[in-house]
Amino acid sequence: MTGDLSDAAFSFSTTTGVITFDASDVSVYNGKSFSLTVTANEAFSTSSASYSFTLNMNDPCEGATITDDITWQNMVTTVGFEGTLVSPTQTQTFAEYKDSVSTVNGDNSGTTFCGNRKYTFTISPTPNPVTPSPIALNTGTRTFSLDTDEATHATVVYTITLTITLADYEASITALTKTFTATVNPCIITGQASGNELAGTTQTYNLGAAPKDILYAVFTFSPTVCTNYVWTYTAQWDDAGTLKPLPTGITHTAGTKFVVSTSNTADEGTFTIILTGTLSDAAATVVTQTFIIDIRGCEDDTVSLTTAFTTPVNYIIGSGSQSWTAAFDHEFSSCPVTYAVTGDTAHPTYSSSDATISINSANDAASTYNGASLTFTVTYTSTGSTNSITSTIVINFVNPCTSTTIVDSYAW
Repeated sequence: MTGDLSDAAFSFSTTTGVITFDASDVSVYNGKSFSLTVTANEAFSTSSASYSFTLNMNDPCEGATITDDITWQNMVTTVGFEGTLVSPTQTQTFAEYKDSVSTVNGDNSGTTFCGNRKYTFTISPTPNPVTPSPIALNTGTRTFSLDTDEATHATVVYTITLTITLADYEASITALTKTFTATVNPCIITGQASGNELAGTTQTYNLGAAPKDILYAVFTFSPTVCTNYVWTYTAQWDDAGTLKPLPTGITHTAGTKFVVSTSNTADEGTFTIILTGTLSDAAATVVTQTFIIDIRGCEDDTVSLTTAFTTPVNYIIGSGSQSWTAAFDHEFSSCPVTYAVTGDTAHPTYSSSDATISINSANDAASTYNGASLTFTVTYTSTGSTNSITSTIVINFVNPCTSTTIVDSYAW
């Protein structure tokens, strides 16, 4: 055999005349031509015969066509998907795409002769944020997955365009494109709650006291990945079934607290307050707390005796002025109170100021008041509520000279 035999891919059997070409390096041999002549000689004569031909080397994969034989489904998911399928198309796995050349060459599987397939995809419109993307492709398993915790990915229908080509022949074959949609639905709220720290309670405020803060915690919901949802808080007065604005003296800082502050007796009363949280999800989820604010005025004032009179006590006639005092208190410091003294108030030695009883008698009164016993009762009253309390003292007048003894201290 003569011709282009220098290539190592050629082999020739001189006994059978069989030419063998064996090479798999497409980049080296594709497009080449080899001119060859085979000559047969008679061993016992000078007779011979020859045959010349040209061997053209071509890669059939350059003309391959990707086989369009896979049906695609649209996909759907929900923001915050937490492990339970909300659609059977949340993930989608597809078989290896075949090509026309691999179907009739090699192992005829349609997927091996022309080498690896290459899969790329685009998504439109562009997700916000871009990363992490709501859809991903695992090229190893050929599986699309649709999943996101980004609330801003919701309420969008994305168009997914998959491009299929042969990795080694991108420049020479026409790629196949397939499209399907991927829909991301908004978060579905599965649970919501308020702190309930106010629900069912009665919050009391005494008229004229320092401002009172009534705090509450922000309401919650799950799953927490639904970050685009917010609570809107409103507060109303339930006046026997009619919802009204909050009464004067009660203010509301949304999401934080109520403040009660007033000294106006017209603001007194017991008020049923409904705190409502409305979520900005599609269902407009509502959670409420109902509680009572009781603005108490002077008609609710209570009184107490903090220190009673010590009784009975002895007053030494002629010892000058002596005083005894009881101590009282009441709940609402802004409400008026009165003191009243009853008993032996006509006695000339008596005087008083609020809860203080005073006695003052001269020495020359010893014969007049010696042995006398006076009783005084102080009544403490809150005029708004008319609640009152008393303390009583008994004062005994004593002339110590009536029981004196002459001291015998001289020697005669």
